[in-house]
Amino acid sequence: MLKKQKRDSKYEDYFSFWLDELIEYGFVVSYKEQVTEKLFLSYLNLNDAEYTYDFEIEWDVSALNVLCAYDTSSYFVCQDIDNKLVSYVEIKPEYDFKNSLYTTTLKIKWLYQLTGLYVNIIKPLKSSRCLFAKTFKPKKCLVKLNFKSIEEWLEHVVTAEKKSNTKVRNTPKKPKEKTLSVGTARRKVK
Repeated sequence: MLKKQKRDSKYEDYFSFWLDELIEYGFVVSYKEQVTEKLFLSYLNLNDAEYTYDFEIEWDVSALNVLCAYDTSSYFVCQDIDNKLVSYVEIKPEYDFKNSLYTTTLKIKWLYQLTGLYVNIIKPLKSSRCLFAKTFKPKKCLVKLNFKSIEEWLEHVVTAEKKSNTKVRNTPKKPKEKTLSVGTARRKVK
């Protein structure tokens, strides 16, 4: 029996539920949790450092310009890494406890300058500016908020495309029938 990975907060749980639904609809290929980047700073006569971001997301091409973009025009900034659309994500609560957002922002800027990896700071819940309010609330998220379901959100995206008369993505896919969860990776069951 596989041991479930312990997450730092309920917000990370909610975000993983959100990603799971996007995997079902084909917008996300896979994701990894709690990925650590080592920064080798010995050339500056400093001790090496590590930074752990919460999620690494591999997007399907259908998510480009809907959920992610190469700039800040979408919900996530993605980068082309080994011919894959990848985003790095740090999950933060709506309220900043112990000034953690300030220190995290400094670390993220440092990481970007040294490695070129852009880490998105995402606040999934509570306000009208949060990710779930702008997209959809996952079904497994038991918080009582009046946000759209993924089906309602996809309908809204398709309607917006028709109004603008441009196609920014592929037609939404129906959920995959079976998936097998192995750790944080998802694989199709044949």
